[in-house]
Amino acid sequence: MLDVGRHPNIELLTLCQLTKVEGEKGNFRVSYLKRARYVNEDACTACGECAKNCPVEIPSDFDCGLDNHNAIYRPSPQAVPNAFVIEKTEPAPCKIACPIHQDVPGYMAMVRVGKYQEAINLIRKTNPLPGICGRVCYHPCEGVCRRLYVDESLSIARIKRFAADFAIRSGEGLKPPEVEEQREERVAIIGSGPAGLSAAHDLALSGYRSTIFEALPVAGGMLAAAIPDYRLPRDVLQADIDYIKKMGVEILTGITIGKDL
Repeated sequence: MLDVGRHPNIELLTLCQLTKVEGEKGNFRVSYLKRARYVNEDACTACGECAKNCPVEIPSDFDCGLDNHNAIYRPSPQAVPNAFVIEKTEPAPCKIACPIHQDVPGYMAMVRVGKYQEAINLIRKTNPLPGICGRVCYHPCEGVCRRLYVDESLSIARIKRFAADFAIRSGEGLKPPEVEEQREERVAIIGSGPAGLSAAHDLALSGYRSTIFEALPVAGGMLAAAIPDYRLPRDVLQADIDYIKKMGVEILTGITIGKDL
C-alpha cells in the first residue's frame, strides 16, 4: 500500500465514493464524490497532537462502532496518506436552536475536560456577551437537547455562565484577540444595548474602530435599565462591556443623536 501511494504513475484518491463510470475501453470517464478532510494533507505530519487535545469523541467506524475515537483522527493505523481527518456531522439541535448559532457542543466539550480558557475563547467567537447571556438568555437550546431522550437537558446556559465567571476570576478571558489589520474607516453605532455592543465587537474583529453613542447615562441599554441587579449583577454586565472596550471600542454616554449631536 505504501508503494502504491509513492508510485509516480498512480494517483491515490482517498475519502472518495465512485458515482459514475462511462466511456469505453481505453477512454473511460469517472465521476466521484470526495469527502472533505478539513485537514491540510501537505501540512499534516501525523504527529497525533491534534487527537490528543481534541475533547470530542465519536463512535469509530473502523471498529464497527464498538469503540470511540476523537473527532479528528487517522482513519486507520495503515492509512495512506498518513494524514488526519476531521469528522463533521450535521449541526446539533442545540446549535440550530440558538439565535446566534453558537457552537454549544464545542464549548461544552471543552468545559467537560477542564479546558475553561479554550471554552470561553470559543464562546466569544460568536457571543461577545457570555456573562450576560449565561444569566438572562431564555436558552431555547436546552429545549431541544438530545439529553432529554435520556433524563433531562444539560444546563447549557449555566455552563456558559460558569465559563464566563472563570474568565472574570482568572483575568485571562478578558484579553481580546489581536487583529491582524487595522482599517482607517470608523463606524458610528447608536445605542449600547446588546445589538450595539455585538456590532462593535464584530467590527473590531474585522479591524474597524467604532464609537457607540448612548442616550442613557450608563452603557448597556436595556441590559442596565430594565434587568434588575439580582438577575444580572452590574459587575458582570460591566465586565462584558469592558472586554469590548478593550478591543478599541469607544462608548460615549448621555448623548442623543439628533438632539445633542
